[in-house]
Order: sequence, then structure tokens, then C-alpha cells
Amino acid sequence: MLTCQTIDPLPDLQLLLAFKVKRIELFVIPLIEIDECGFRACMCLTTNQGYGWSELFISEAQKPTSWNSWSATLPHFIGVGGLSETMQNDTNSNAKHFPIRQLFNSAVQHIHSIPNELAPHRATFTRDNNYNNALMDRSIFYLSLF
Repeated sequence: MLTCQTIDPLPDLQLLLAFKVKRIELFVIPLIEIDECGFRACMCLTTNQGYGWSELFISEAQKPTSWNSWSATLPHFIGVGGLSETMQNDTNSNAKHFPIRQLFNSAVQHIHSIPNELAPHRATFTRDNNYNNALMDRSIFYLSLF
């Protein structure tokens, strides 16, 4: 059995229970730096508590055989109820799904990193559609789940 620990602590369980993921967008973009070969995976979450963002850099050696299979666990994060269970079971997850779970957990952390005084307004924050359009133009893989 492989055990993994998240780098950032998970949000408070009460927040997770009231948390609803409405949409997940995943962009995979090739790195164009001369010295680096690999990919940048960017995730944007739309939730009832606001927008979350995260990114993960993947070397050419770590590239999955299929981006579809690499992101296969994402449908389980949509909706209510499965979120806290899925995140709590993160330590028992299959190693091949750990990077995508880490990406998701970081996006959730981003939402909950908003200072407490702004928390009531978290759901009204907007996302930058121009930035998402630029990502879409460069993506070699795009996934949108809702």
C-alpha cells in the first residue's frame, strides 16, 4: 500500500461538507522553454464558494500515456458529498492518480486561502476569461466537467 501526504493541509471538514464543485476545467500546455521539456497542467474549479486555481509541472519523463486516463478520477469530484470522502481517501489513492488529486487539492486550498474577512464574498469573485482563452489556444489537452 502506498501512502501519500498532501503538502498543504486540507481545509476544515465543515467547509468541505458545504462545498459543491460545479465545474472542473483542466488545461495541459506544452512548455516552450529551451531548457525545459514537459507540460504545465492548469486546473480551474468553479464551486459554490468561488473559483480555485492550481498548476502542476510535469516533466517529459513523467508524461502519462494518455491525458484522458491521467484525469480519469476528476468526475468523482463533481457535486456534493463525494468531495470530503475523496479527499480523506487521498492517502489510500493509487499512485498514478496522485498528481491529479494534488492538483485538485491545491485548487481547493486556493479557494480556502482567501482571508476570512473576504470569505462571505468568495463566491462572487470572477475568473479571468481572457486568461482561460489564452490557455485554450495553447492547450494540447482540454477537459471540462460540470
